[in-house]
Amino acid sequence: MFADKHGDELLGDTVRGHFARLCKSAGVQRCDGSGRGPRIHALRSTFAVHRITAWIRGGKSLSSMLPALAAYMGHLRLESTERYVAMAPERFRAELDKLSSLRGKKHWRNDKKLMAFVSAL
Repeated sequence: MFADKHGDELLGDTVRGHFARLCKSAGVQRCDGSGRGPRIHALRSTFAVHRITAWIRGGKSLSSMLPALAAYMGHLRLESTERYVAMAPERFRAELDKLSSLRGKKHWRNDKKLMAFVSAL
């Protein structure tokens, strides 16, 4: 998948090294406290989640699209691809919209009496 300017394949260690340096210079880091940087393999997950999110927004049927994604990603079983559906925030958009403070409802943190009560605990 990765090639140099002459079209020759780059070795995995070379790609990982460039990716690590790029993440460091861009300030991209993991938030789990592991001390290690992001892995290039995370790009696969990111691609899958973004693709699923776009399909949901576009009204596509995931039951017909997921097998194609599984084949594209080289998964032998559909279950390997279905796990990405749980990572797609768009899957919960209707529920999140109901809870959103943008729907004219006051957010509980803006209730001064409630915050005073919670602070006094």
